[in-house]
Amino acid sequence: MKYNKQYHIKLFVVNLITSIRLLGAFVLPFIYYCKGPVIVSICVLLIFSTDAIDGKLARHWKVETFFGSLLDSLCDKLFSIVSLSILSYIRVIMIVPLLLELAIMAVNTIAYKDNKNIQSSKLGKRKTILLALTIAFSFALLASPLYIDLLPITLQGIFVTYDSITLYVLAGMIIGMQLLVLTDYSKKAFNKEYIKTLKKKKIISFDKLKMYLFDHEFYVTHKDKPLREIFYE
Repeated sequence: MKYNKQYHIKLFVVNLITSIRLLGAFVLPFIYYCKGPVIVSICVLLIFSTDAIDGKLARHWKVETFFGSLLDSLCDKLFSIVSLSILSYIRVIMIVPLLLELAIMAVNTIAYKDNKNIQSSKLGKRKTILLALTIAFSFALLASPLYIDLLPITLQGIFVTYDSITLYVLAGMIIGMQLLVLTDYSKKAFNKEYIKTLKKKKIISFDKLKMYLFDHEFYVTHKDKPLREIFYE
């Protein structure tokens, strides 16, 4: 299907917003090294906001595509892992969510290799939301020197006393959720009955690949199919 210039502009804007998280994943370690936890916390919170913006715009403008979906997934994973890496350097408890997130990514990679279609379940989506909130709140706690003096004295005392406890509670919740998601995905990824072979199939032509990646109607029709099955014929 052919689209007008306005469609391509909207598609570019949405993917550009998504790419901010990709850029952020690469620059965050340098910001932390040069400016410290407070400044990097502000950057993380600002960059995280793009995750809510690009999805809503893509749906509103009807520019959802396979390219955008893949880019969004890549940016989310990379940004979350880098953010967790920085947090784990500051708060040791965050090493566990970092390792579990890497394990989930490895299981999804195995599923892709075997041409299995592990769609994000409701549990997986809740885990993603909780992980984002945990990371955002953890960095908000690190940025407390910017706003704690603005709080009433009583709240300042409560904040200082319970901030570590709150972080441990959040970490425990996300670890539990990650373990459930990892178990669910692993059952599907390592179940031989779900393997779909791609023998005697060739990868699609470059022209078809461009169309499949950037065509909104094609995405809406085929988004529930395994990716490797879509890109072979």
